[in-house]
Amino acid sequence: MQANSLKKTIVLEECNQDAASHELEMDRNVEEEDRSKSIEEVEIEDDVGSDDEATISKNQDYIFPTPEEVKKCAKPCVGMRFQSLTEAQRYLNAHGLLNGYAIRKGTNYLKKTYHLECNRSGKARVMENPQRIRRRNYIVKTDCKMKVVVKLINGQWVFTKVDPVHNHNVVSNPSLTKFFLNHKRMTDDEKAFSKILQDARIKPMKIMAIFRELKGSFKNVFFNARNLDNLKQKERIKIKNSDIEATVNYLKKVQIESPGFYYTMRVDEENRVKNIFWTDARGKMDYELYGDFMLFDTTFSTNKYTMPFAPIVGINGHAKNVTFGCALLEDQTAETFEWMFKTFVETMNGKKPKIIMTDQDAAMKKAIADFMPDVIHRLCIWHIMKNILEKCGSFMSQKHREGMKKKLNEFVYDSLSVLEFESGWQQMLKDYDAEKNEHLQTMYRLRKMWIPVYFKEVLCPFIHYTSRSESTNSYFKDYVIPKDTIENFMSQFQIIQEVSMNKEDENRFTSLVKEPTYCTHQRIERQAAKIYNRDIFVKFQIELFNATAFSVMELIKDHQYAVIKNSYYHNPEFWKDKFIIEVDKAKQEFNCECNKLKRDGMV
Repeated sequence: MQANSLKKTIVLEECNQDAASHELEMDRNVEEEDRSKSIEEVEIEDDVGSDDEATISKNQDYIFPTPEEVKKCAKPCVGMRFQSLTEAQRYLNAHGLLNGYAIRKGTNYLKKTYHLECNRSGKARVMENPQRIRRRNYIVKTDCKMKVVVKLINGQWVFTKVDPVHNHNVVSNPSLTKFFLNHKRMTDDEKAFSKILQDARIKPMKIMAIFRELKGSFKNVFFNARNLDNLKQKERIKIKNSDIEATVNYLKKVQIESPGFYYTMRVDEENRVKNIFWTDARGKMDYELYGDFMLFDTTFSTNKYTMPFAPIVGINGHAKNVTFGCALLEDQTAETFEWMFKTFVETMNGKKPKIIMTDQDAAMKKAIADFMPDVIHRLCIWHIMKNILEKCGSFMSQKHREGMKKKLNEFVYDSLSVLEFESGWQQMLKDYDAEKNEHLQTMYRLRKMWIPVYFKEVLCPFIHYTSRSESTNSYFKDYVIPKDTIENFMSQFQIIQEVSMNKEDENRFTSLVKEPTYCTHQRIERQAAKIYNRDIFVKFQIELFNATAFSVMELIKDHQYAVIKNSYYHNPEFWKDKFIIEVDKAKQEFNCECNKLKRDGMV
């Protein structure tokens, strides 16, 4: 190493003789400049100079060394030569990483001489109120004189001056040095990979765990979860003032790529989006086939402008959720909801649903009544029961009301006639001294909009006990996150539609190609396998299997029968043990009081 240093020094002296006086004058000017400027005040022009110089900018001071460079790193000394400025800075960064300090790029002279300084160089600021310094990455300046001057000489970058002495303690361990702000770094490949993971809605801590697996240890990961958040934030800042323009451009692009894509939006006088609705060819086709029932829910999420996100959802022939369209709304007023419903119906060639299910909202109720008075409006039972438990949970848990919650569920879900529900509800309030509970009184007044027994003859496939709204929210949470941009909401809609289409194609393939597994030797099961697709056939098999738990009792010959539960089974739709079946032998009609055929379209 000494021989190499001597050789480099001799070459330096040969190359430097004609420029020594000029360098001395330059150094004096630089020293004066150093005394008057702190790190925040140094301005570096990046619009001139070689391509190599342009790679080091004011906002990208740090060039991280490779493991090989760290391994070979030795103490910097005068005369060392490098093929590029990047290589010189990389070498000094490697030394800093191993020896507990960090460097920054200081002043330069005509883009031919650079000062690479300790990150504590410059005079400390005097703060009137030190408590205002809240940045975790704040570095206290100590006017440290550690410095390396690198100069371009005959096409090479040469260390012409090295002052290695610090006036402060350095970090004692290289594993701690990486926490210096300019020792934290992500390579372009790591940034690109992180963006892919973030776009796939993977959280920063899980991304860090993935990098740990790739690197072998967190010691080899030179960034943290906060840095990942900052990457996303930088992307948001870039589009902060052009979200509308980006959205319009995205919509035009999608329309070119997908001719069936449709959107419309309302903007105010300042060109800010008030409401926006969009759908595609798939959504229109699904609505044409399955649009009798529609679920509209605004409780899921909002975007970065606090606009409620409102997916419009239906149920397809496989009993799976399908998305007819989506909307981002300015607010949740009756006027806004009415605009949305009108826009949706116009887009779907004037076809209105027969039944619409929503959450409990007075403005939505008014909009539906005004625009679609003939449509059956049903409230989501999942939201209703959730609100009852939140508002009346402590009331029902009092000692003298023990068992009230069980009775409530029994009358809500298990009533087979309107009389049974209404008389049972009133008796429950009387038995548990709850007749004056205002929320329960309100829910009783709204009973015809949410209690299942009032809809026993209305086709609402497979929503008697579970909540389509709950499953819809769970479905969208995998793709859409709060505070997303409008453009991101729409791009995720495209992904959702692609996933839905792929899943339906898979279900169709299974139904057409694969032979089902039978659970009985009954002919009705073979017939059902030919009529139903695979998803519905599986539901039918459950009904057929559970039917073996019942025996039949004749009440009126050829007119009325009772089926009685002899054994219990998992997850029954009703908790009752006895059901009445009316028979019209002439018409060959059999009507059970549970009305499953009318509710779900299945015997």
